[in-house]
Amino acid sequence: MKYKNIYLIFSLLFVPIYIFHAPIISYIHNFDKITYSLTMPENNLETDSADITNFKDLNISNDIPLRKVISESWIISFPEINSEKLVSNFKNDLKKIGITSVIKLNSSAQTKVVSIGPFVDKDIAESIALKINKSLGYSGGVKRLNN
Repeated sequence: MKYKNIYLIFSLLFVPIYIFHAPIISYIHNFDKITYSLTMPENNLETDSADITNFKDLNISNDIPLRKVISESWIISFPEINSEKLVSNFKNDLKKIGITSVIKLNSSAQTKVVSIGPFVDKDIAESIALKINKSLGYSGGVKRLNN
């Protein structure tokens, strides 16, 4: 019975003191520095009224140049795939490696070119083209699209 009492005292008193002694000592040393988050901060905006500018007091020029936004994207085109049978085989092969978005774009020769994309980054498009070339054997060219 004596060992049971010693075990209880040890486990219920000394173990928590050993585990939590550093935070408790830190709390005691920094007790006067603790701030409570439920106090409302003071409103200092209205006291410095000289620094506040109204929107109507600002002079906005009408000749601000408009920026033309140029967006570019990249595609991987496969011009050698031109028949419907090749396109369906190509789509099935792409599904096996996880690519499901295949688009057809008009080319300068008035034909539709099978492409994958668009990609925002050229490096991503090149890495996917390399992956397709290594795993499926189709060689595609990375082309730039812009508005």
